[in-house]
Amino acid sequence: MSSEVIRYDETEILRAISHTDLVHGILKSGQAALLGMPLTLELYAVEVLAICQRLTRLTQSCLVTQGNYGRVETQLPADFSQRASGLMPTLAGGVAAALTWLPNVGQGMVAATRAGKVMELAPTNLTDLVSNLSRLQAEQPGSIRVEQIAGEGPRQFVAYLPGMTLSTVASARDPFNLTSGIYALAGSGASDAEAAATAALRKAGVGAKPGDKVTLVGYSEGALVAANLAKTGEFKVSGVVSIGGQVGNVSVPKSVPVLSIEHNLDLPAKLDLKDNPNGQNWLSVTLPSTNPLNAHDIGNYLESAKHVDAGGYSAVARKLQEMLPATPQTVTGNLYRTELIG
Repeated sequence: MSSEVIRYDETEILRAISHTDLVHGILKSGQAALLGMPLTLELYAVEVLAICQRLTRLTQSCLVTQGNYGRVETQLPADFSQRASGLMPTLAGGVAAALTWLPNVGQGMVAATRAGKVMELAPTNLTDLVSNLSRLQAEQPGSIRVEQIAGEGPRQFVAYLPGMTLSTVASARDPFNLTSGIYALAGSGASDAEAAATAALRKAGVGAKPGDKVTLVGYSEGALVAANLAKTGEFKVSGVVSIGGQVGNVSVPKSVPVLSIEHNLDLPAKLDLKDNPNGQNWLSVTLPSTNPLNAHDIGNYLESAKHVDAGGYSAVARKLQEMLPATPQTVTGNLYRTELIG
């Protein structure tokens, strides 16, 4: 049997009340029309009395329901948010534990292989970052891009972490798969995707020299992995940029600047059941979208990034300046293809 979700609509309840009143009046009019037929009138009166009493109770119930639904709908979002806050890591951990029978899941047995070179100008704004993520997602799903920005002093890297691979064929060996995403929701150190990102960063030499630092830029599952990596402290993370990521429950150290960008209708980004924080080190920006069916699409995030940069969002620009060079510089880097090997 199919079920239908019914939302409270004050207009519908008022319409039900008016229809009930209308039937009540019609029944009374019928009673008046039978004044010349005593026996029929007596039988009709008995039936009408019972019906009118039920209609009166129905009208009263509609009025009470109207008030109750109004109060519940007003209180429910805040109440749900309060009760659900912090629930997702526990829930995801339980689901992940139930999936341990699957092959190559949650074992951290991954490999990262260099698959290509990168040389271009370093990113300086949100559009640059999301554009690089978009190309990575479209052309090299499951691959990680690690760049080193030219300059004096400690080495600065930027790493791009992709979103989930949706192809069932590709995701069989891709660490950025659905099951790994569930593990990532459970917390740091749990997912194959995080192990893959760590392997790629090590392969790129991040952390090999004192003072090495890396800005982690991720989309969707990749953003969650980036936040989890920042939490572990395994690398010196100079910033995290989350694009449509489920990062609300991750306790990123206060010393790490975080910028989270999310569309208001992006349902996958809300799987953590918690709003993204706002604080001294964390800037969360919610941008408008019109369709929940494509609000999570990286192409739509790229268009939003262009509007942000063109619109002079000074807070976003300041946050990125904490993570990236203010002037264009050359970067050299590599693409790393990651895969499950266990």
